[in-house]
Amino acid sequence: MVKVSMRGQEKAPGQVAGGYLVMSVPQLILPWQLYAEKRLQLLDVRVWFACAEMSERRRFTEVGREPTYKLAEVAKLVGAKGLSRVRAALKRLREVSLIAWDGKVLQLATSPDQVGGDLSGFWQTLGMVENQRRKVPVPRRIARHVAGGGSRAETAVILAHLLRCCYMRDGAVKAVGNCLASWVAEVFGVHATRVKQARARLVRLGMFHEQVMPQWHRNRYGNRIEVNLSWSREVIPAAVGEGEAPGTTGTESRPPVAVFHTQSATAIEVNRSLPTEGSKNQNPGSEPRTPTGVSERTARKEPEARPTLVHVVEQDLASTERLLTLHAEAIRQGLAPEGERGELEFVALAEHARAYATSNAPGMFAWLVRNYERTAKRFVTQDDEESARQRLNELRRVATSFDQDQPRDRQAPSREPAAVGTFLAKLLGRIQSGGTESPGKRP
Repeated sequence: MVKVSMRGQEKAPGQVAGGYLVMSVPQLILPWQLYAEKRLQLLDVRVWFACAEMSERRRFTEVGREPTYKLAEVAKLVGAKGLSRVRAALKRLREVSLIAWDGKVLQLATSPDQVGGDLSGFWQTLGMVENQRRKVPVPRRIARHVAGGGSRAETAVILAHLLRCCYMRDGAVKAVGNCLASWVAEVFGVHATRVKQARARLVRLGMFHEQVMPQWHRNRYGNRIEVNLSWSREVIPAAVGEGEAPGTTGTESRPPVAVFHTQSATAIEVNRSLPTEGSKNQNPGSEPRTPTGVSERTARKEPEARPTLVHVVEQDLASTERLLTLHAEAIRQGLAPEGERGELEFVALAEHARAYATSNAPGMFAWLVRNYERTAKRFVTQDDEESARQRLNELRRVATSFDQDQPRDRQAPSREPAAVGTFLAKLLGRIQSGGTESPGKRP
């Protein structure tokens, strides 16, 4: 049984926000190795992490209460629309004895001896990992992220850095270590270029913090990586998946390459010398101009364009208000349902695109919206909905506080329509003059 240690939301060193799972090194490698040998699918690896999360949720069940495990909960964690795919994944996991599931009991294999079949590839992979007998603390938020739908390279990079960087020492979690992309490629069977791209994206996502080391250190050990123990889906940067992070790219720098020139520089030297005092045809203007390389058009700050589903940009995914504008447009086009539930699903799709898109988050979101009927329940995970709910609640809280801070007049304006006010004035005049006829009728 996987163990868990519940932690609070403190940012103290060595404490994991959201809690962590305690797994052995063989237990963490087994699902991936069976997937590499094509005995499992990538969905099965995600379902395995979802089962680990479900098991820990029921670890502190009250005495006398019998826990139950439902397929719908697994589907919510992995973002599966129907239960058939989840049921098939659980069947494959049971066939290789990675889990034991009957609806009331859920147990994960803790030793390779419990898994049947040929494990020669597993023992070879395990031999390339140092400190095989230690325990690995796996942050639960990262485990749910893996279950939610990470790519093959991204899943391999996360597992590799958990093995290389996460330790338990002196009762605290240490999450700093060195990890070469070539080592990840060799152990997990993923191309080194894909490894570097996935790690760079996880750095931009905030899950990893990369420390730039000297060149000799990068060549031999790679850059030093720190797993963010306080990582949360609530603090995803606005431009995840587009461009590179400032400062680093998450890859080891190659040593400088010597450049050999086949032509000598004498061809330039024989040319006539350039003028030293300027040319008479290059008189600078008397009026001040914009800086060199910046035109007057680009120097002026242009207003932000209105969000539209025709061209979705990163700012649309980062701003809840712009997302709600896109939701209104999707309602008019018949793509999304209206109401609070429709808003929640729409923002959840944006959260899923920001968390899992490898290169083009706006494009992925536009595709999810165009195929709303089959993507809203197939790809949205529980963490996606929770992040969307928090974003909507924060927007409502800010709107409420803004309304309360607005100055109010001492005398509230009348809410009566003008026609009603005119009728009452005529009625009061008739009463004062002693008339009995209704003001609405002619005398």
